Amino acid sequence: MAKRGNNNEFLINFSDTNLKSFIKTLNREIKRGTKDLNKSFDGFRKMFKKYEEPFCEIRQNHKGMNVLVKLPDVRKKDIRLNITSRIIELKASSILDNDGKRTLKNYYRVINIPACSMLRKARAEYKNDKLQIKIPYTDLKK
Repeated sequence: MAKRGNNNEFLINFSDTNLKSFIKTLNREIKRGTKDLNKSFDGFRKMFKKYEEPFCEIRQNHKGMNVLVKLPDVRKKDIRLNITSRIIELKASSILDNDGKRTLKNYYRVINIPACSMLRKARAEYKNDKLQIKIPYTDLKK
């Protein structure tokens, strides 16, 4: 039964059994909603778990940017490098044979680059499990 209390607020009287059943129902709905939310994020978790972030060393000076990425046990043909006006996107994969078991490792890294970079003169070289990317800057003195 609802009654008006001080400051025009409604006071609702629940019997103990009604309150307990309401709380049980509320808890059940919260748990169900949490399970549904976790299920919807499972796809995202799986997508991000399958990539590792490789070690990356970035050096900049007035002439340009040098990026050194360590990619252990990766073949040159398994490296995908995409350089756009603002980012370097690196994807690489390797298959390791350990005692007859084959394991797949995927690497993914996004690196921001400055707007003054000359992308047409960017060069990449892969040697000894290390990818080195050199991107010169435009001459800002002009």
